[in-house]
Amino acid sequence: MVMISVTSHSEECRAQTAAMADHKVWEHGDADMRAKVKMLVWYLWCKGYGRVRVREIARSHEAQRQLYGQGRSTRDMLAAGLAPELAQPRAERVTWIHPDRSKHVQGRAADLDLADYESSIGAVIARGCELVGLQWGGNWKVRDISHVELRG
Repeated sequence: MVMISVTSHSEECRAQTAAMADHKVWEHGDADMRAKVKMLVWYLWCKGYGRVRVREIARSHEAQRQLYGQGRSTRDMLAAGLAPELAQPRAERVTWIHPDRSKHVQGRAADLDLADYESSIGAVIARGCELVGLQWGGNWKVRDISHVELRG
């Protein structure tokens, strides 16, 4: 693993790092994932993106099934072997991965709240993910800029 070296350890970075330890999101998910996401968020904060937060690391299977139903018809849900009452055909589709294969359910993926940085943070997230060993959803064909996950 590559260690991240930041030349300026400002008080703000220290305060943000301390705040991370108290947040409930860190209680769930794969231990390696939690450690890498903490390093990524710390890296982003110290690069000037102090309002980035982690929305969630692990997600229940039920929550993933609910999200999978968004943008899908009853027929789609039945074809996927899922309850048809979860279908929400008028909603925007937010996930393309079946709940049984979701890295969120496995605790191996996280969603970030990028605040108002969406247009300027891409290269910084890409570099941070590279440094800590995460895969960034912003590099995918169907881009998901707020998503990071363990490789493999």
